Amino acid sequence: MNTQSLSESNAILEAAAERTEVGEVIASPPAELAAGSGITNRLSVARAVRALMSRGRIAQEGSRYRLLDSRPLEPGEPATVRRPSRRRRARQEHDGEVIDERPTYEGLGRAVIERLIELSAEAAELRSALDRARVEADAARREAVEVTRRAGEDRRRADGLEDEVASLRRRLEMTETNLRTVVEAAKTRPASPLEDADAQAILDVLSAKESAE
Repeated sequence: MNTQSLSESNAILEAAAERTEVGEVIASPPAELAAGSGITNRLSVARAVRALMSRGRIAQEGSRYRLLDSRPLEPGEPATVRRPSRRRRARQEHDGEVIDERPTYEGLGRAVIERLIELSAEAAELRSALDRARVEADAARREAVEVTRRAGEDRRRADGLEDEVASLRRRLEMTETNLRTVVEAAKTRPASPLEDADAQAILDVLSAKESAE
């Protein structure tokens, strides 16, 4: 039972307890009790009455209801009373009066209408649950797409950085190779003064580095 159904059931039960003592037949029908509580939806009324009956707060007797317990329903309270059987005794005594309860077209029609109301309420609850599941699934799908997109961007960025690092490493290796070639060539050539000041500066740096090693 959801929060709305629990609130509506307790509102109808409270209205019945205000008009009827525990153990007595409720003078007003559920529709009137519901209207006094601000509940106008017939499906909500049928669902609330079913919840009260299944949890032992009221009991149906013919076309009327008897108040058995005025305690409000608790959240998560399980159903403890089986639904009354549609097959009743042909005759029943009530307050000293013999009531004929043999099946009639009126009773059959009322039973069919009650069952249709119950099925409509259950179908509405299932539709609401399905709609919520669809919304949650769409949200999860959008989140998964966004995570996948971000992961792809991060992967492409990482690949680009790896390529850049590899390119720099190759350039560094080529530079080192060229410098070694220059140094070896300088060693094998006869000593002669360099006219190029930049070349002389590079040679001085390399010579100082080799001396330090």
